[in-house]
Amino acid sequence: ISVASEKQILTEALIYGRGKVSLDVLQGLLAGEIEKGELIHSKGMYATRATLARENRIVENINRGSGRFGTLAHADTLNTIQASPDQMRAILGVLDSRDRVVAIQGAAGTGKTSVLQTITQAIRDSGKEVLALAPTAAAVSVLQKDGFTNAATMERFLMNNWNAPAQDYERVI
Repeated sequence: ISVASEKQILTEALIYGRGKVSLDVLQGLLAGEIEKGELIHSKGMYATRATLARENRIVENINRGSGRFGTLAHADTLNTIQASPDQMRAILGVLDSRDRVVAIQGAAGTGKTSVLQTITQAIRDSGKEVLALAPTAAAVSVLQKDGFTNAATMERFLMNNWNAPAQDYERVI
């Protein structure tokens, strides 16, 4: 989590402290971090300077990759798929994208997994490899159950490939 409310921070700290620290002490520590400038707060939400700097670097990297690549695959192999208009827009949007990073977002049950399966097949049909990444182990488990057998958490991927040449992993969906 990069941004959290005071309640979230204090709740986690109390759980972690397991009776060894009081709420008053934690509130004092929180105020001290704000006073030192290590913790930034606005509208009841808190973040560290380091976290915000890291997020800025991520956004800069994403922006540098905008429009710099060829498309992932051609949609001509998708004639036989059944998808809603929204799903088809997502599929074509990803396959036609020339960006380094493309995000797919949707509520539960909207067909994100079906969309990803279709995108994956089209990319593989064009001779490219696909690695599915998710933010949590629970999400990885769902992906694996749905046929993404090589799915991994983003953390594991980054830890295992930290020193890999950048060209090995140019594109992210």
